[in-house]
Amino acid sequence: MLVKLAFRNIFRKKTRTILTLTVLIFGVYLAIFYDGILKGYTREMINTYINTDIGEFKIYKKGYYKNKDDDERLKYLIDKKEVEKDLDKLNIDRYSSRLLFDGTIAIDENELPIKILGINPKVENKIFKRDKATVSGNFLSGNKGIVIGIGLAKALKLKVGDIVTILARGVEKTINADDLKIVGIIETKNNILDESSCFINLNYAQNFVNTKKINDIVIMNKLNRKDIKILGKNYDVISWKKDLGNLIELMEFKAKASNQVVFLILIMAGVGIASTMLMSMLERKKEIGIMLADGMKRKNILLLFLIEGGFIGVIGSFIGAVLGVITNYFLHIYGIPLPIETYKKMQLNMVIPEKMHADLDMKTVLLFFLLGILIALISSFYTAYEASKSNPVEALKNM
Repeated sequence: MLVKLAFRNIFRKKTRTILTLTVLIFGVYLAIFYDGILKGYTREMINTYINTDIGEFKIYKKGYYKNKDDDERLKYLIDKKEVEKDLDKLNIDRYSSRLLFDGTIAIDENELPIKILGINPKVENKIFKRDKATVSGNFLSGNKGIVIGIGLAKALKLKVGDIVTILARGVEKTINADDLKIVGIIETKNNILDESSCFINLNYAQNFVNTKKINDIVIMNKLNRKDIKILGKNYDVISWKKDLGNLIELMEFKAKASNQVVFLILIMAGVGIASTMLMSMLERKKEIGIMLADGMKRKNILLLFLIEGGFIGVIGSFIGAVLGVITNYFLHIYGIPLPIETYKKMQLNMVIPEKMHADLDMKTVLLFFLLGILIALISSFYTAYEASKSNPVEALKNM
């Protein structure tokens, strides 16, 4: 009986109820939408970093990661045979030993700072499938040649076959320079890599900076704690979570900021529900008095108004949740193209996916659905309590 009466009551003033529902629907919808977008965007960036550059883990010489911001990469060199022997003992088979250093690429009077990666092409292809990402030419078929990112090629108007000059400091701090032929142009979908990096053969890179060692080992295997502990005795073993720590913190901050905005919208919805319920109670004072005079218990009056608020919460939260699920499912499948050129002009030092795909987390959907109902119930409680305290005699006197 109370349920039927409550459902009828919420639609007595349809316009007022619809306006109240709209705010709640909007709040729940935004909460689910923002959560899906932020999680999807974060996942896209992390996967791009892992699958194009940093892998699951990286190994450096002890002390490098702590002082990585000093840009003295060639101070922290590792014996290639030694580290590969340690990795092979642990049956770690998906890794690429590299030599990474800073330099400059120049053609005519144009030049740009770059990161130079000395790699073994076959091994690098096994880890990152660089050959499939090569859009022109080939990925280092010979010992002497250079592959550049597509962003770098566009910036300097380069093409396969052009001769460029690379300059870099060697281990002994001397400036070394050489002319190299562009044998390939690569598009990894990692804008940082595509715009500021180039690849050369590892043996050539070692000769170029006067060393037989390496300084950057990327691992695609998922290491267990035992492996990390063993390797950690001799090297810095850095997981992608640690490597991307600042990025993850930034995205968590954005998530908290968006959640605060959504929470304020839901609070506004709660205030709207409270106002709607209060006006409904004032309009129905005589009706409440009659129900009390006819023997209805005060707890049932309290329950009646709570059910009414609960109905508003369920209807509004359900519609908002359904709209959020539909939107995020669509974005999960098709994604949203991102204005990459705009982001580039902002000079953000982070990977920018071509498309942003939303995540669809049904646990989060359920959480915000229940939160919407809870806010509606809390907002209705004061009105329900006041209604249950109504004096039937006073109400009947005013009839």
